[in-house]
Amino acid sequence: MILLENVCKEFDSGFSIKNLNLSIKAGEKITIFGPNGAGKTTFLKILAGLITPSSGALTIFGYPLTNRAEILKKIGLVPQSGHFYETLTVKQNLEFYGKMYSLDKHELAERMSMLLTKFDLSMKLDIKISQLSKGMKQRLLIIKALLHDPHLLLLDEPYSGLDLQSSEYLFSFIGSMEAKTVIIATHDFDTGIREGQRIIIFNQGSVLFDGQWKESISAFKGFYREKVS
Repeated sequence: MILLENVCKEFDSGFSIKNLNLSIKAGEKITIFGPNGAGKTTFLKILAGLITPSSGALTIFGYPLTNRAEILKKIGLVPQSGHFYETLTVKQNLEFYGKMYSLDKHELAERMSMLLTKFDLSMKLDIKISQLSKGMKQRLLIIKALLHDPHLLLLDEPYSGLDLQSSEYLFSFIGSMEAKTVIIATHDFDTGIREGQRIIIFNQGSVLFDGQWKESISAFKGFYREKVS
Protein backbone atom coordinates (compact mmCIF):
# COMPACT_ATOMS: atom_id res chain seq x y z
CA MET A 1 0.00 0.00 0.00
CA ILE A 2 2.79 2.45 0.96
CA LEU A 3 6.40 1.92 -0.06
CA LEU A 4 9.26 4.30 0.70
CA GLU A 5 12.68 3.60 -0.80
CA ASN A 6 15.66 5.72 0.29
CA VAL A 7 13.40 8.74 0.85
CA CYS A 8 15.17 11.89 2.01
CA LYS A 9 13.92 15.38 2.80
CA GLU A 10 16.46 18.14 3.18
CA PHE A 11 15.71 21.66 4.37
CA ASP A 12 18.12 24.59 4.63
CA SER A 13 18.83 23.56 8.23
CA GLY A 14 19.74 20.00 7.19
CA PHE A 15 18.08 16.63 6.71
CA SER A 16 14.70 16.04 8.35
CA ILE A 17 14.33 12.56 6.79
CA LYS A 18 17.38 10.46 5.83
CA ASN A 19 17.31 7.37 3.58
CA LEU A 20 13.96 6.16 4.88
CA ASN A 21 12.91 2.67 3.81
CA LEU A 22 9.48 1.52 4.95
CA SER A 23 6.73 -0.77 3.71
CA ILE A 24 3.23 -0.29 5.15
CA LYS A 25 0.40 -2.71 4.50
CA ALA A 26 -3.30 -1.90 4.22
CA GLY A 27 -5.08 -2.05 7.56
CA GLU A 28 -1.99 -1.52 9.72
CA LYS A 29 -2.28 0.63 12.85
CA ILE A 30 1.07 2.35 13.36
CA THR A 31 2.23 4.62 16.16
CA ILE A 32 5.30 6.79 15.63
CA PHE A 33 7.28 8.07 18.60
CA GLY A 34 10.26 10.38 18.65
CA PRO A 35 11.56 13.58 20.22
CA ASN A 36 10.76 17.00 18.78
CA GLY A 37 12.55 17.46 15.46
CA ALA A 38 12.88 13.71 14.87
CA GLY A 39 11.12 13.88 11.49
CA LYS A 40 7.68 12.58 12.48
CA THR A 41 5.68 15.54 11.14
CA THR A 42 7.80 15.74 7.99
CA PHE A 43 7.09 12.05 7.35
CA LEU A 44 3.32 12.56 7.71
CA LYS A 45 3.39 15.64 5.47
CA ILE A 46 5.25 13.69 2.79
CA LEU A 47 2.59 10.96 2.89
CA ALA A 48 -0.15 13.61 2.80
CA GLY A 49 1.36 15.24 -0.27
CA LEU A 50 2.06 18.54 1.49
CA ILE A 51 5.81 18.41 0.90
CA THR A 52 7.87 16.62 -1.73
CA PRO A 53 10.85 14.40 -0.90
CA SER A 54 14.26 15.70 -1.95
CA SER A 55 15.16 12.24 -3.26
CA GLY A 56 14.07 8.60 -3.18
CA ALA A 57 10.95 6.80 -4.39
CA LEU A 58 7.50 6.76 -2.81
CA THR A 59 4.33 4.98 -3.92
CA ILE A 60 0.96 5.16 -2.15
CA PHE A 61 -1.98 2.93 -3.16
CA GLY A 62 0.21 1.84 -6.07
CA TYR A 63 0.48 5.43 -7.38
CA PRO A 64 3.69 7.48 -7.59
CA LEU A 65 3.61 10.97 -6.08
CA THR A 66 3.06 12.42 -9.54
CA ASN A 67 -0.50 11.05 -9.35
CA ARG A 68 -1.25 13.33 -6.42
CA ALA A 69 -4.96 13.84 -7.19
CA GLU A 70 -5.78 10.13 -6.92
CA ILE A 71 -3.73 9.73 -3.74
CA LEU A 72 -5.31 12.67 -1.92
CA LYS A 73 -8.82 11.32 -2.48
CA LYS A 74 -7.95 8.42 -0.17
CA ILE A 75 -6.06 10.27 2.60
CA GLY A 76 -7.32 12.06 5.70
CA LEU A 77 -4.89 14.26 7.66
CA VAL A 78 -5.28 15.57 11.20
CA PRO A 79 -2.47 18.15 11.62
CA GLN A 80 -1.27 19.59 14.93
CA SER A 81 -3.10 22.78 14.06
CA GLY A 82 -5.56 23.11 11.22
CA HIS A 83 -7.61 25.77 9.51
CA PHE A 84 -11.29 26.55 9.83
CA TYR A 85 -13.27 29.61 8.78
CA GLU A 86 -13.83 31.20 12.18
CA THR A 87 -16.82 33.34 11.18
CA LEU A 88 -18.68 30.37 9.69
CA THR A 89 -20.59 27.71 11.60
CA VAL A 90 -19.55 24.11 12.13
CA LYS A 91 -22.10 23.03 9.51
CA GLN A 92 -20.92 25.59 6.96
CA ASN A 93 -17.28 24.57 7.40
CA LEU A 94 -17.99 20.86 7.05
CA GLU A 95 -20.22 21.45 4.01
CA PHE A 96 -17.40 23.44 2.40
CA TYR A 97 -14.84 20.69 2.97
CA GLY A 98 -17.34 18.03 1.95
CA LYS A 99 -17.71 19.74 -1.43
CA MET A 100 -13.92 19.77 -1.79
CA TYR A 101 -14.06 15.98 -1.41
CA SER A 102 -16.88 15.85 -4.02
CA LEU A 103 -19.35 14.28 -1.59
CA ASP A 104 -22.99 14.50 -2.64
CA LYS A 105 -25.46 16.14 -0.26
CA HIS A 106 -26.95 12.87 1.01
CA GLU A 107 -23.59 11.22 1.68
CA LEU A 108 -22.21 14.35 3.30
CA ALA A 109 -25.25 14.71 5.57
CA GLU A 110 -24.92 11.08 6.68
CA ARG A 111 -21.18 11.36 7.37
CA MET A 112 -21.61 14.65 9.24
CA SER A 113 -24.40 13.28 11.41
CA MET A 114 -22.51 10.11 12.31
CA LEU A 115 -19.20 11.82 13.06
CA LEU A 116 -20.65 14.78 14.95
CA THR A 117 -22.60 12.37 17.14
CA LYS A 118 -19.56 10.15 17.66
CA PHE A 119 -17.43 13.06 18.79
CA ASP A 120 -20.20 14.75 20.78
CA LEU A 121 -20.51 17.88 18.63
CA SER A 122 -23.97 17.38 17.13
CA MET A 123 -25.39 20.18 19.31
CA LYS A 124 -22.76 22.62 17.96
CA LEU A 125 -23.79 22.37 14.32
CA ASP A 126 -24.95 25.99 14.05
CA ILE A 127 -22.28 27.46 16.32
CA LYS A 128 -19.52 29.59 14.82
CA ILE A 129 -16.01 28.14 14.95
CA SER A 130 -14.80 31.17 16.91
CA GLN A 131 -17.08 30.14 19.79
CA LEU A 132 -15.68 26.61 20.12
CA SER A 133 -13.15 25.58 22.73
CA LYS A 134 -9.69 24.30 21.78
CA GLY A 135 -10.78 20.73 22.50
CA MET A 136 -13.89 21.09 20.33
CA LYS A 137 -11.81 22.45 17.45
CA GLN A 138 -9.46 19.49 17.78
CA ARG A 139 -12.40 17.09 17.57
CA LEU A 140 -13.67 18.98 14.53
CA LEU A 141 -10.27 18.59 12.84
CA ILE A 142 -10.66 14.83 13.25
CA ILE A 143 -14.19 14.92 11.84
CA LYS A 144 -12.99 16.98 8.86
CA ALA A 145 -10.28 14.38 8.12
CA LEU A 146 -12.82 11.55 8.26
CA LEU A 147 -15.56 13.19 6.19
CA HIS A 148 -14.70 11.41 2.94
CA ASP A 149 -14.11 8.02 4.63
CA PRO A 150 -10.39 7.83 3.76
CA HIS A 151 -8.42 4.62 3.31
CA LEU A 152 -5.38 6.15 5.06
CA LEU A 153 -5.70 8.32 8.16
CA LEU A 154 -2.69 10.37 9.30
CA LEU A 155 -2.80 11.97 12.75
CA ASP A 156 -0.18 14.34 14.19
CA GLU A 157 -0.54 14.61 17.98
CA PRO A 158 -4.32 14.02 17.79
CA TYR A 159 -4.80 13.73 21.56
CA SER A 160 -3.44 17.20 22.27
CA GLY A 161 -6.28 19.33 23.63
CA LEU A 162 -8.75 16.45 23.94
CA ASP A 163 -10.46 15.71 27.23
CA LEU A 164 -10.54 12.13 28.55
CA GLN A 165 -13.94 11.36 27.03
CA SER A 166 -12.98 12.64 23.57
CA SER A 167 -9.69 10.74 23.75
CA GLU A 168 -11.59 7.53 24.45
CA TYR A 169 -14.00 8.29 21.58
CA LEU A 170 -11.04 8.67 19.22
CA PHE A 171 -9.30 5.56 20.57
CA SER A 172 -12.49 3.52 20.14
CA PHE A 173 -13.14 4.91 16.67
CA ILE A 174 -9.63 4.12 15.43
CA GLY A 175 -9.96 0.60 16.83
CA SER A 176 -13.16 0.12 14.82
CA MET A 177 -11.47 1.11 11.54
CA GLU A 178 -10.39 -2.45 10.79
CA ALA A 179 -9.93 -2.05 7.05
CA LYS A 180 -8.25 1.37 7.29
CA THR A 181 -4.57 2.17 7.64
CA VAL A 182 -3.90 4.55 10.52
CA ILE A 183 -0.58 6.27 11.27
CA ILE A 184 -0.32 8.34 14.45
CA ALA A 185 2.59 10.51 15.57
CA THR A 186 2.41 11.15 19.29
CA HIS A 187 4.29 11.71 22.55
CA ASP A 188 1.52 9.91 24.46
CA PHE A 189 3.14 6.58 25.34
CA ASP A 190 0.14 5.10 27.13
CA THR A 191 -2.35 5.61 24.31
CA GLY A 192 0.18 5.14 21.52
CA ILE A 193 1.30 1.72 22.75
CA ARG A 194 -2.30 0.59 23.23
CA GLU A 195 -3.27 1.81 19.79
CA GLY A 196 -0.34 0.78 17.65
CA GLN A 197 -0.05 -2.77 16.35
CA ARG A 198 3.30 -1.62 14.98
CA ILE A 199 5.60 0.83 16.74
CA ILE A 200 8.18 3.01 14.97
CA ILE A 201 10.71 5.24 16.75
CA PHE A 202 12.14 8.16 14.79
CA ASN A 203 15.21 10.16 15.79
CA GLN A 204 17.19 12.64 13.71
CA GLY A 205 15.35 11.64 10.57
CA SER A 206 16.05 7.92 10.84
CA VAL A 207 14.14 4.88 12.11
CA LEU A 208 15.65 3.43 15.29
CA PHE A 209 12.99 0.79 15.94
CA ASP A 210 10.25 -0.75 13.83
CA GLY A 211 8.18 -3.63 15.13
CA GLN A 212 5.64 -4.87 17.64
CA TRP A 213 5.92 -4.11 21.35
CA LYS A 214 4.64 -6.88 23.60
CA GLU A 215 6.14 -5.82 26.92
CA SER A 216 4.82 -3.26 29.41
CA ILE A 217 4.50 0.46 28.74
CA SER A 218 7.02 1.20 31.50
CA ALA A 219 9.50 -1.14 29.79
CA PHE A 220 8.94 0.71 26.52
CA LYS A 221 9.62 4.07 28.16
CA GLY A 222 13.00 2.79 29.34
CA PHE A 223 13.73 1.30 25.91
CA TYR A 224 12.74 4.57 24.23
CA ARG A 225 15.00 6.67 26.48
CA GLU A 226 17.95 4.43 25.64
CA LYS A 227 17.26 4.66 21.92
CA VAL A 228 16.93 8.45 21.65
CA SER A 229 19.57 9.47 24.22
